[in-house]
Parts: sequence; structure tokens; C-alpha cells
Amino acid sequence: MSLPWEPSRPRAASRAVAAAHSSSFHRRAAHHRLVRTPPYVPEEGEYYTGAWSEAHRAFHRTLLEGCGNPALLETFDRLWTAAALTDASGRTT
Repeated sequence: MSLPWEPSRPRAASRAVAAAHSSSFHRRAAHHRLVRTPPYVPEEGEYYTGAWSEAHRAFHRTLLEGCGNPALLETFDRLWTAAALTDASGRTT
């Protein structure tokens, strides 16, 4: 007996493999950018540079994008923005 969804399995599997490969590439690229961006510029003090902070955010967001959950990604974006605003205001947590 044949199930109605069996014919689509090869297409779904190939889409999943393609998505995993693409996701893996993006994770490696984000990590590559992060480790090659200097976190500090000695002349500017002991604070993370804007370029490093953005590479750090992009790396973590790229890890979460693999789950495909829009609610999780929106939550991440809101929390990251709130933390950045808190850091910028000089308050400590």
C-alpha cells in the first residue's frame, strides 16, 4: 500500500539537504568574520568595536536561523537590541 505523501519525500529530503548545506556555509562564514574582526582598537579604549559587535550578533543570529522559527528570531532580535541599548546607556546588569 502506498501512502499519499511518499512521492514528495525525495523532494523534501533534497530541500532539507540543500537548506542544511546552505545553513552550514552561512554559519562558517559568520564564524570566519567574527574570528577575523578585532574586538578592540587600543586607541579607542577597552570597549568592543562596532564592527566586532555586529559580527558577534550576526554569528549568533546565524546559528539560530537554522531552526527556521520566526518567533525565536524575533525574540533574539529584541533581546539583542535591548542589551545593546543597555550597554550603550552605561548601565550595568
